[in-house]
Amino acid sequence: MKAMICFWGLSEIGKTPAIKTIWQNLKNGSNPPLDTSSDDICDIVYLDGHKIGIESQGDPDSKQKEWIDELIKEECEIIICASRTKGSTVEVVESRAKDYGYELIWLSPLSSIQISLHPDLNSITSESIIKLIKILIAK
Repeated sequence: MKAMICFWGLSEIGKTPAIKTIWQNLKNGSNPPLDTSSDDICDIVYLDGHKIGIESQGDPDSKQKEWIDELIKEECEIIICASRTKGSTVEVVESRAKDYGYELIWLSPLSSIQISLHPDLNSITSESIIKLIKILIAK
């Protein structure tokens, strides 16, 4: 099953840190990512032999479209990405999922006003998404 898991939310809600935590928990070895831009990441990792694409640029006028297109071109079975709650970033995710046959799953990262909780919340989010990925690749 092909699936696109999109973290969506307002600016500065924690989409990128959550996605980067998932990436760090899934990456094999210390190979550099495919691309980076400021704090964002685009890379391919493997879980039980399945290709997982991860990209964290969900801002308007970012490399979001190019990075998602690259992960689709690389035939990733599951893509984890980011977007805002409306506008062009949502349109890119929706169109790519529809055009390339990906089941689209919308999620929001766990967040808190207390910055000290962010690492714990990202860890919980990462564990949950990895469990979800395992369910998806078993189908």
